[in-house]
Amino acid sequence: LGARRARGDWLALVNPDAFAAPDWLERLLAGAARHPDVQCFGCRQTMADAKGRLDGLGDVMSLPGIPYRGGYGLADPGPVEDGECFSACGGAMLIRRNLFEALGGFDEDLFMYCEDVDLGYRIRLAGGACGVIPDAVVAHVGSASTGGAGSDFASFHGARNRIRVFIKNTPPVLFWLTLPLHVIATLVLFLRLSGQGRLAPNLKGARAALADLPAALAARRRTQATRTVTSWEIARAMTWNPLDLLGRRVVIRRSRRRSGGGSAA
Repeated sequence: LGARRARGDWLALVNPDAFAAPDWLERLLAGAARHPDVQCFGCRQTMADAKGRLDGLGDVMSLPGIPYRGGYGLADPGPVEDGECFSACGGAMLIRRNLFEALGGFDEDLFMYCEDVDLGYRIRLAGGACGVIPDAVVAHVGSASTGGAGSDFASFHGARNRIRVFIKNTPPVLFWLTLPLHVIATLVLFLRLSGQGRLAPNLKGARAALADLPAALAARRRTQATRTVTSWEIARAMTWNPLDLLGRRVVIRRSRRRSGGGSAA
């Protein structure tokens, strides 16, 4: 709704439970000026209730198609060098309005959770990238509007939408190669959740994703019809190291695109 009313060149998105530093927007725009070929940027998110801990430093996509917030719960490394992540966390991000509009904005069928990963995935499928500006900082509570990260609401939508994003966005060759990995990784995740007493809402979410398979396949046909990159190019933007996923490690790559010069609109 906000994006439809916006008239600027950039959209700055901040969750209601994220508290931006006074220079957050200034530093993001300065980062955009340093990287004029990138049109979407994330920042460094710290945990509002755990000093010195990261809430996220760019979203990461693992080879099995399971996304995670890089560095969640790990020590805050401070303002490290700019780079590229797979997708920008929607809790605090900057994106060109014309790009947001060209891609149709967030997929409203997802409602919440993974809708930012889906947007970042579509940016990559269109040949773009997502940057990370670590000196732009927000403190984030996390899932404050939905009962907390482990709530039934968050678990249901997270489980449902991970599957939907995988089906919708993964390019054909990569899809068939990684489908067994996605199934195995999902089963392993469910085993861990079972030990935490959180299995039921996640299973419900997975069943909802499978029940909605026709709509997901229709969305896949639309998305893949506009893809301009290969499966290999998408695979290169993922992490292939399973320890990254298990440890929620930060994965930031140095930009391969032209940087320097330019100015933010």
